[in-house]
Amino acid sequence: MSYELIERIKIENNEVFIKGASNNVVPRNYRYWKSNYFTKLINESPERYEKELLETFWTGEFHPKSNSVTHLDEAIAIDLVRAILGRKKQLVHQWQSYKSDDYVLELGLSVLKNIKSFPKGKLFTFVQDKSSEGFLKDNPLYLSKVNKNLSLQFYDDQFDSMPMTFTNPYRALFRIGFNAGLFSNPRSFNMIELDPIEFKKGNIKFDRQSSYMVDELKEFVIPYPSKDELRAKYLGLKI
Repeated sequence: MSYELIERIKIENNEVFIKGASNNVVPRNYRYWKSNYFTKLINESPERYEKELLETFWTGEFHPKSNSVTHLDEAIAIDLVRAILGRKKQLVHQWQSYKSDDYVLELGLSVLKNIKSFPKGKLFTFVQDKSSEGFLKDNPLYLSKVNKNLSLQFYDDQFDSMPMTFTNPYRALFRIGFNAGLFSNPRSFNMIELDPIEFKKGNIKFDRQSSYMVDELKEFVIPYPSKDELRAKYLGLKI
């Protein structure tokens, strides 16, 4: 199957430029070209432009270049929609009842809007700081690198290094390939919100009793349990 590997999409003076290369051509020469079709669309209807761009990633006409995924919000939105459909059977039934992809694209537009409107000035990373029983570790492991095959590397805070950080939780989850089964029970791996001011000083501070999440990500990011919840779980109680 022939498709375009997309590195970036930018808009200049109401004109749409796409940087990509064909998957069938080796070596790949990534270059910008002006898309007359999407340029016409964005000037006629920005929402229709976004919807049709989402559709190119949904149908597979466009694929994100692996090391540029965090620059393509449309690809992130579609990937998250696929993950949501994979975990919520009732949504799959709704999608199938529509007998078209309009349902998926409307859901994608909603996710895309939330990605682009997320507040600035936030800072996130990933931490592995609970034992298999769910208890907090003395020395948490922080995400330091995402490899090409989406395997992850961690380090603890005793080393002279800083964790890999993100400014948007949607892009952060997409970057680590949140469909890779990382969030299994018990949840020993989670996304946390850092204090940006303290982080600039070289201090890693976060609230162990909560993790950041937005509605669309609740299936993928679960808050840390409280101490009472941990104690109750250990004792086999429900609270």
